Amino acid sequence: MLISRVPYHFSVSRSLTLKKKVDVHRVYALREAFTLFDFEDESIEDLKMLVDSTLMKEALAMIKSQIAFGRKSVLEAYGVILFRAWKGIDGVLKEEFEDGFLQSLIEGSIYANSRVLAASVRRVL
Repeated sequence: MLISRVPYHFSVSRSLTLKKKVDVHRVYALREAFTLFDFEDESIEDLKMLVDSTLMKEALAMIKSQIAFGRKSVLEAYGVILFRAWKGIDGVLKEEFEDGFLQSLIEGSIYANSRVLAASVRRVL
């Protein structure tokens, strides 16, 4: 079973590092295969780290871009998601999350040009 996953593991790794459109489409077509992975097994740590860091950066950028225009309920939901993500990660990812994303949100709430934007950022925090 592990041998059959190696090509998929390679495809995911390649699409996340090279970001070529054809590789991304290929991985998207194989997205059902993620259910076959045993995420508790130690042999999958490289894939988990690669996927976690890439998805985290994309998700955080998406959340950050929507703070200025988000409704109160959406901003509160983002806050819950970010809190759960922060609680669930450790190591290098947690440092990146705290020192990069959260720190930039805190600075953004302090130096925001408008009170509305500052309030929106604080609502997420």
